[in-house]
Amino acid sequence: MRKNVIISTLLIAGLSLTASQANAGTVTDLFGQYNGIILNNFTPGGSEVEGSLYVGGNFNAGNTTTINPQAIPDGFLGGTLVVGGNLNGQINMQSGSTLVGGDITATFNNNGNGSVTTGGTSVNINNTTVNENAVVSIDTTGIAAGFNTLSQDLVALNDGDFGFNVLDVDSSYFTGQAPMYAAGTTTIINVSGMSLDTAGWNLNGIY
Repeated sequence: MRKNVIISTLLIAGLSLTASQANAGTVTDLFGQYNGIILNNFTPGGSEVEGSLYVGGNFNAGNTTTINPQAIPDGFLGGTLVVGGNLNGQINMQSGSTLVGGDITATFNNNGNGSVTTGGTSVNINNTTVNENAVVSIDTTGIAAGFNTLSQDLVALNDGDFGFNVLDVDSSYFTGQAPMYAAGTTTIINVSGMSLDTAGWNLNGIY
């Protein structure tokens, strides 16, 4: 059974409790349709995102990063991979469409043959024709505002509120044995600060 983990920071935040109706709708849609939501820049050292991904800033893939091997359908923002800024590094796009507000300078292997649209230019794109210099509308400011408001709401949550597991832990909690959660539950990890370093985290078994 599917388990959900919500990591809430000023980069990644949680569910709508008191946000405005417009932002609440955006947040609800994003959580329903995107597996990873990063409001600012994203610089993985090399990883795999099993489904869809939204990055509000620049996506700077260090080593090869694989996107959407589970063939999740495109979300309401217009793609399975949606990047508000520039897309850099090495990307294996396994399925779905790609929407980028800035330039694509990545070595981009479009293995799923989905559409690729960028508001700027592109280089090193394999297996596709790119729609360059397109009008790309991604409301990164509105999305960030909604999530930042929701992150503040999460601070007031207690374990069991609204049926959520609420943890008060530091990063060392994730570097040992994989944390165990009851099947079918949602866990919220609300982390303070401007950034989140997940290096060394063991999240095996969390879906």
